Amino acid sequence: MKERPIEILPYIQNAEVLQKEILWLHQIIDLRIKLYFQQPSDLVSIKALNPPTLIGNSVYEQIIKRFNFTTEERIVLLTALAPHICPQLLDVFL
Repeated sequence: MKERPIEILPYIQNAEVLQKEILWLHQIIDLRIKLYFQQPSDLVSIKALNPPTLIGNSVYEQIIKRFNFTTEERIVLLTALAPHICPQLLDVFL
């Protein structure tokens, strides 16, 4: 039986999108901590940090679009994924 070659493009697309999403989550966490501790910041709310635009067709984007995730739901999902994708992102809470 001949093995099918692994289609790598979907994995690359997912990785690129998740990288942007994790960067956005990092910005949200950083800003929220600054606001909480009343440190100087150009922004006054995390709502000023718009989520990355979903223009591709990766599996992650398909899920977000299909279930019409709100910004808050995307933040929750990313927070749940962060320990598996980029655990050091949450080190600020330790």
